[in-house]
Formats: sequence, C-alpha cells, structure tokens
Amino acid sequence: MRHPLESRHDSIPQEDRTYSLPLPLVTVFEHGKTAPGKLALIKEFLLFPSERFTFHEGIGHIARVCRRLKDVIYISSKQAAAAKNVTATGAVLPTLEKLEQALDMLQDAITGCGLTPGDDLRIALAVGAHQAFDLEKGRYEVATGLAKSPMDMVPFYDDLLKKYPSIRILIDPIRREDRDAWMTLAETISDRCLVIGEAGIKCASSLVAGEEDSSLLNGICTRFDRRTTVSDVVSLSRMYKDSTKHLILTATQETTNDTLLVDLAIGLNLAFVRMGGMFRGEATLLISHCIQAEKELDSKSLLKLRSPVPFEKLNRPLLDDVATAAPTPSEERATKSPTKKSTSPRDTTKSD
Repeated sequence: MRHPLESRHDSIPQEDRTYSLPLPLVTVFEHGKTAPGKLALIKEFLLFPSERFTFHEGIGHIARVCRRLKDVIYISSKQAAAAKNVTATGAVLPTLEKLEQALDMLQDAITGCGLTPGDDLRIALAVGAHQAFDLEKGRYEVATGLAKSPMDMVPFYDDLLKKYPSIRILIDPIRREDRDAWMTLAETISDRCLVIGEAGIKCASSLVAGEEDSSLLNGICTRFDRRTTVSDVVSLSRMYKDSTKHLILTATQETTNDTLLVDLAIGLNLAFVRMGGMFRGEATLLISHCIQAEKELDSKSLLKLRSPVPFEKLNRPLLDDVATAAPTPSEERATKSPTKKSTSPRDTTKSD
C-alpha cells in the first residue's frame, strides 16, 4: 500500500523519498480576553514533543499530560467546572488569573508524568496580541490591571523565556504594526524561541504573491481552510525549503477531519502541524492517520526521525536594505493608483 500522499500528490518532488512525521502542536488550554479570570494576553497554551520521539511516542506523552491536567483541574474546587468545559477546539478552558499560573500547571503536569519540560515536551504560546491591544491607550492588556507599551513587551517576553526556557514558540507575540517593537523582540529572543506570525498574515496566497514580508519571522501559521489551496501550501514550502523558516499548517473546525492536512505536512517535510486539542473527536482522526502513516513508512524503511528544529537569529534589516528594497505588488498598486480629487466645497474655495 502506498503512502496516501504518494497517491494524492505524485507531482510533489521528493529528493530522497524518506519522510519524517511533523511535530504535533496540541492545544492544552484555551483562554483569551473574554475567558474567565484576569489573564487576557494568551489565546492558547500548546505542547509539542522533542524531535527524538516518534510521532506515536510524542503524542502519547502529550495525551498523558493532558489527562493529568484535566484531573488536577477537576480536583480543584475552584476549577472543577472548568475541567468539564471543553472548547470547540478540544482544549480545556480554565480560570486563569496570571500567565505564570498556567505555565506552572503545565510544567508540573509534565514532570508529574516523569518527563522533563523543555527536553521531552516543549511549550508554545499563541498570543492574542491583536485582541489584547487597546487602540485608545496604545498598550497591551496582559491581565486585568496590567498593561504594557509595545516596547515594554520586549523585556516582558525576554524575562518570561528566562524563567520558563521550555517555551520554544511564540505565535504573534506583538502586533506587526508595532514594527520597531517586533524587530527588537525578534533580535532579542529568536536564537532560543521561534517567532511565528499568524494574525498579521492575510492568507497563504498573499505570501506566495510576495505581498507579505516574512523576513522578521521564523515562520508562519497558515490555516488550512477554503482560502488556502494545495498549490499555495506547496509554493510556500518551496519558498522556505532552503531557509530555516517554518510553515505551520493549522487545522480549523472545517478541516480537522481532513487527513489531507497531515498528508501535505508529511509529504512536504513540514516541521509542525497544529491540530487542535486532544478532547475533540475530530483531532483523534488526524492523530490516528499520522500513527498509521508512521507505521506504513517504517515498514517500508521510508521513515526517519526529524532533525532538531533550528533557531535562526533574526536581525533587523539595515537602513540601506530598507531604502533599496523592492516594493511588494500591493505597494506598487497603491503607488500607481491615481489619487481621487475631492469634490468637497472646501476644496474649491480659493485661498486669500
């Protein structure tokens, strides 16, 4: 039996015809500004395994941690109701007062399963920077009563990573509109934590067309939905093939039962796939499909363990580079578009 991707996409070139399973990014906690508790900044707390584990081993470790966390939350009198509150993505929605509370819970659950945080299992944070930003005040609401300016977020994240080195991925830590703060943060932490963009990216096709700048990113999360074609995914993987940037395919509610998501991730040798929470039936379909693919590939000696994920130090572009950089197609269209003259009576009034 051929691997499903070989049957579906014979046109995708493979150099050595060996495959590595992607590292699963699994949502454990879901939160955000509208969730119970004071914490407002983080949308999702995710776990992913070390590259030295097979997919089956890694997802098994995450499943054990998720069950332990749910049991711990259920035992707590204050959190008992939250243990039964599973979101649409299949994650638990606990009451969180501050960021350290959730991180301590995650790390305690990992060590409680006989695993080492940062070594066996790593943490990823999907930050709701755009939702947490107060446009009137120009500050990010980290938690109720705690707000920080864009530049203040740089030492905030730097200190957080020093305290919790098991955090290896930050998704949308700052709005990309706050470019100077984003560049400073990327320079500060990208050698030990992947800085990934999502909300600032319109869609995969805009990246393929060169309408989005990904130079100050270690990679992008793109939702595998109706707007994202297989051609877009293949083109993006080719763009990043010879670099250390990562394309992370993200399952949505409409695609969590579509195994093409993981077939593409395997066939294109993507390092990560984001598949939602463990407590949703659709996610088990993707997990089962990955385990089956891993067994088939191993039986044919086509399976190899994934190489360690590299961390690329990001540096802000030089002023000369910015000045001479070619405009994106969207910028060119904006430049060529004629400016419409106003017909307002105010414009027709002669000055003295």
